[in-house]
Amino acid sequence: MKIPILFYHKINFPIPGAKIRDLYVSPDKFHSQMKDLKWRGYKTISLEDLLQWLSCGKEIPKKSIILTFDDGYEDNYINAFPVLKKFGFTATIFLITRDIAGLSGWGNSKETIKEPLLSWEKIKEMADYGIDFQPHTHTHPSLPKLDERKIREEVTVSKEIIEKGLNKKADFLCYPYGHFDAKTEKILKEVGYKGALTTKRGRIKQGDNPYELKRIGIKDKHNLLRFIRYVEFKYR
Repeated sequence: MKIPILFYHKINFPIPGAKIRDLYVSPDKFHSQMKDLKWRGYKTISLEDLLQWLSCGKEIPKKSIILTFDDGYEDNYINAFPVLKKFGFTATIFLITRDIAGLSGWGNSKETIKEPLLSWEKIKEMADYGIDFQPHTHTHPSLPKLDERKIREEVTVSKEIIEKGLNKKADFLCYPYGHFDAKTEKILKEVGYKGALTTKRGRIKQGDNPYELKRIGIKDKHNLLRFIRYVEFKYR
């Protein structure tokens, strides 16, 4: 069995002038995708469930899937959250902790359009339903470009902020831009993370490195047939 982890960014229509349009999936397409997953019998599981399956063979549903969202855009609450609730799905959202309740815009990004990010009020409402929140670092840097002290600071501060804000453990990191190296993995283990997610394409199988978890990025240009192919057939 191989488990797909899907990842999204913005569930919205592209803002005029946006340079990176692949980060958007329109609300109607997202609804169609979730409706199809439900019809096909998929069950969302948590990253902790996945880790237990990887490490000790914990039983999980045959059609397990993990839904993730990077950066924590406010439209995840406005446009994605009602759909997730409608179909009984959960998800994990990775937060850039410095910018909670602020605007997007990070040093290494080519995007100049700034968009609103989730507030603590909305984060807590979603968490009460069952949406998981995990760190995407504190300021969204490319971690391999930093020295060890700065990497440790980025992953520790973001972990502590989420744990304090939600009174829960934060055990999984999503690498900004998908960038990571052996030095970064080593520090994550020392800080106490159980795993980390990349932007490398593929499914998860038993025996995979939990600090190099592959995902499948979903874009608005993917029609429903292509979406189904990614979920059910490709990367098998």
